[in-house]
This record gives sequence, C-alpha cells and structure tokens, in this order.
Amino acid sequence: MSTLGSRNLSLQGKLTLSALTPLIIILLLSSLATFWMINAWIVGETQSRVRQNLSTAHEVLLSEGRRIEDLLRLSASSLSETEIQGAEALRALQVRLDEIARHEGLD
Repeated sequence: MSTLGSRNLSLQGKLTLSALTPLIIILLLSSLATFWMINAWIVGETQSRVRQNLSTAHEVLLSEGRRIEDLLRLSASSLSETEIQGAEALRALQVRLDEIARHEGLD
C-alpha cells in the first residue's frame, strides 16, 4: 500500500506540475509584456516632456534676445548727438550704457 500511495502522490505531483507549468509561463510572459509596455510609456512620456521643456526654453531665450535687442536699439536712438560727440564721447557713452544695463538688469 505504501508504494501505491507514493505512486499516487508522484502522479499527483506530476499532474500538478504539468498544470502549473503553462500558468507560470503565461504569468512570466504577461509580466514581461507589462514591464515592456510601462517602460515604453514612461520613456515616451519623458521624451515628450523634455521636448516641450526645450521648446519653452528656446522661446524664452528668443524673447529675451528680442527684448535686449529692442532695449539696445531704443537706448542707442535715445542718446543725443551731443552726448556722443566731443572729447569724452567714449566715457559718456560707457556711463550711459552702464546706467541702462543696471536699470534693465543686464550683465
């Protein structure tokens, strides 16, 4: 009887193993597919955000460049001819440009 019981247990173990093996394989494949899909989504979302941030930074940089260009154009046109003529022309111009830079927060 003991040999019959061990054969039954062995047969039961084999049946259990043969039933669980496909389930375990399917579970592993599903886990890998889910991991791959989540990873692809995260990478895509990150790349999208980086592109958007770079685009925003580029627009801010262009806007600041245009602001500085306009400021310099207006400052240059506001200097009177008497300020830029004479013996101390360069010094007066430098002082005026330093004042503008300080007032506008330029470096």
